[in-house]
Amino acid sequence: MRVSRIEVQKKDKSRYSVYLDDSFWLGVSEGTLIKFNLAKGQTLTSEECQTIRDYEQEESLYLRAIKHLSRALKSSGEVYDYLKAQALKQADLDSLEAKEDFLAELEPYLGRVIGRLVSQGYLDDALYGRSLVLTEARVGRKGPQLIGRKLQDKGLTASQIAHALEAYEVDLLEENIQTLIEKFYKSHRRLPAGQLKRKVQEHLLTKGYSLAMIQPYLEDCQPEADLDHEADLVDQAASKARRQLSRRHEGKALILKIKESLYRKGFDLDLVNQWLDAQDWEEPI
Repeated sequence: MRVSRIEVQKKDKSRYSVYLDDSFWLGVSEGTLIKFNLAKGQTLTSEECQTIRDYEQEESLYLRAIKHLSRALKSSGEVYDYLKAQALKQADLDSLEAKEDFLAELEPYLGRVIGRLVSQGYLDDALYGRSLVLTEARVGRKGPQLIGRKLQDKGLTASQIAHALEAYEVDLLEENIQTLIEKFYKSHRRLPAGQLKRKVQEHLLTKGYSLAMIQPYLEDCQPEADLDHEADLVDQAASKARRQLSRRHEGKALILKIKESLYRKGFDLDLVNQWLDAQDWEEPI
């Protein structure tokens, strides 16, 4: 096979279209042209064509990965998925079978590129894991469990995740839990004490802290009980419940329904009973 023409590509001036025997064969980078001394009139064997194709495929993936990594620190799994998605998009295949065949052929190249990036220090999952743990813990005040799931999504192994989470020091963990609890209490003062405790617990669980981590700090950070404020909340909630429930219930059934409603909302049962005892149940609402 003879190289009949080499042209600069219109959409990307850094790449070249190589023609063999007057038919388009392969798009290559300038680096590939230089490495294999490709020139018009050159004769290539089938083995040489395959060698050039393999080199170009791997090199294009490698350069794309380097560009992707220049924007931010990435995990090996992220880069692998990115390269695969970009290659698939560029291939523009229609059928599922064609896509599966393409990805099967691409797999060895991806493996070699990831290996090169790791050996050259561009990819370091241990460093990436520790960096993400500290960023999420310090900036987002997220807990170990939530961060661990994020690392798993990024493609890190269980042992890599465990090692990375060692960077989450106990002092930082305690500070985050205390800060989150105190902020939640301050911004949800209108909630009854019982409901407030449940809600702050739920809030920290969603932030990635386990119940065992949270429990020791719930009592320490809980604000002092304001019985007058709590009584006002009971009065508001109970009065509303009485108006709504009296449409369907009366007498002891109504009292029981009000008590159940307020208890489910986390109000102190003694305050609820005090409110119930103070009501004139004969007087219409």
